[in-house]
Amino acid sequence: LKNTILLLDEPETHLHPKAQEDLIVELIEITKKNNNILFYATHSNYLIDKNSLERNIKVTKVEDQTILNSFEPQTSSYSSINFEVFGIASSEFHNELYDKLRDKFSETYNIPDLGINKFDEEFFKQKKKLMKDRPNKGKENQVTLPTYLRNCIHYPANKPKKFDELLIESINLLKQYHKDL
Repeated sequence: LKNTILLLDEPETHLHPKAQEDLIVELIEITKKNNNILFYATHSNYLIDKNSLERNIKVTKVEDQTILNSFEPQTSSYSSINFEVFGIASSEFHNELYDKLRDKFSETYNIPDLGINKFDEEFFKQKKKLMKDRPNKGKENQVTLPTYLRNCIHYPANKPKKFDELLIESINLLKQYHKDL
C-alpha cells in the first residue's frame, strides 16, 4: 500500500478485546508507511488511539446535521473519551475530574494543602451549595456526593448498590463545575 486511503467500518467485529488492541497497533503502523491515510468507524473503546488522543474524532448525528468533535490531548484522557463517546463511566475518570478540580480550586483561591474534607466543605458545600447527605467514616451526612464516591472508589468495601448510577451523576456534576471554575 502506497499513498492509499483506507476506509474501514467497525473492524472490531468478531474480535476479542485483546485482538482489537493488537489490531489498532497494526492500523497505526499502516498509517506510518508511505503516507497512507486510514479512517475507521468503531463502537469499541479498545480501538481508541490512547497514545495520540487527537487522532480520535467523535461523530454524532443531530437531526440532519453531522457533528465532528476532536479531542485535545492536553484536556482529554482515555477515560474522558470513554465517557464522552461510549457513555462508560469509570472510577478513573471520576478521580481524574475530582483531583483536577481540587487542584484548580486550590490554585484559584491560593489554598495550599487542600485536603479532601476541607475541599468538600469549601468547594462543594459552600461554593456549589451541595448537601452533605452522604456518610463518611460511619457517620451520616458528613460529605457531598462527589467526595462520598471518591471515598468509595478508594475503599471499595463501602460501595453502595447504586454506585454506577451515582458515579454518572457525580461525573456530570464535576464536569459542570470544571466549566464554571
